[in-house]
Amino acid sequence: MRSLKWKEIAEQIKDDNDINFIGRVLTPLHVLGIETLLLHLKEKGVKCKGYILIVPHYETGLSVNDDILHPDMYEGVEPVLLDEKVEPKQDAATLLKLNRRNENGLVFYFANPFRAELGYVAAISKLRPDNNLRVIITEEGNGNYLRNPYKLSRMEMVGMSFKEVLRYFIEACIRDRFFVSRLTRNGFVDSFTMLIRENGTWVKNEDYVRNIVKILKTKVSDDDFSEYEDAIVICPSLLYESGYLKTNQDLDIYTDIQRALGDGKYLVKPHPREKDKQRYSVLNCHIDERHTLSTEELLARLSKQPKCIIGDSSTVLVSASALFGVKTVSINQLFDRKILTDKHYFDGFNNSFGQMCYIPRSLEELVDYIKREIYA
Repeated sequence: MRSLKWKEIAEQIKDDNDINFIGRVLTPLHVLGIETLLLHLKEKGVKCKGYILIVPHYETGLSVNDDILHPDMYEGVEPVLLDEKVEPKQDAATLLKLNRRNENGLVFYFANPFRAELGYVAAISKLRPDNNLRVIITEEGNGNYLRNPYKLSRMEMVGMSFKEVLRYFIEACIRDRFFVSRLTRNGFVDSFTMLIRENGTWVKNEDYVRNIVKILKTKVSDDDFSEYEDAIVICPSLLYESGYLKTNQDLDIYTDIQRALGDGKYLVKPHPREKDKQRYSVLNCHIDERHTLSTEELLARLSKQPKCIIGDSSTVLVSASALFGVKTVSINQLFDRKILTDKHYFDGFNNSFGQMCYIPRSLEELVDYIKREIYA
């Protein structure tokens, strides 16, 4: 995979009118979202040419490599490493000029997970003023469905200083929200994600599901993931390390589940960004510390799916159910609310995904569900 600077890419966008696509990713899940969009556009007869820009994650650094890419599924779009730390800055004057769509102009697609990165929106629109810019929000995970990126929330405030909170409020909640609301009203912003809203609830986007499963099944890996087959897989999120969980009660709950169910095949797949993975050693089961693949891609490579996946609010509790029909269970209602820094943290997850993920209110209810629905 080659590296390019934004200045080099900008020059190509300016000089080559055939370039009509830029995507930006930080994680393997982001890559899958962008690639699924590209396959969707290809099916619609759109011929894309351009780049997927791979940038380092602000917490974990570079987390995307050649092994997780599926370039054979799309043509003309090259994944490249963005060889610089500074990305395009916002240009308010350019953004203000985007007050109507040029319906007769060529379409230029800019795809980004979760939110519209306005620095890129301004830079591309300045390079291609006559094009019909289309900003497409792609899959980021549960954040797409539970968080507003332009609103101050507890998720941003944990670990942030007063100065950082104030800066976030001014930039994201006021400035960015104004521009994105304006762009959306004027028809510049769209989305293509795994779930869509219907009658007040999230349901599968069949176009997305069909295409992402097609992509996921294209690669063969030398790694052996057979330990996941027929196992109870524990997929926790970053509650403890991120400060939302004050104690290790999650480990106590997982231990109680093992004890209640008895002997069986158990496996822990820690969150990719979790630093202290050995905290799960108290569960006395295999801890898979490989994170070269997203969980979704791993599941696609299995000859037999896990018996079920248990977690608290991880994205995989939704995606495993939506994409592969795997039974998933959330333990979040079993937490003592006194040990949560935000007592309403799980409310959005439970209200949105209760039809895709089983959310018991007691350990007894959880064990009964697994014995009745999974072990029966």
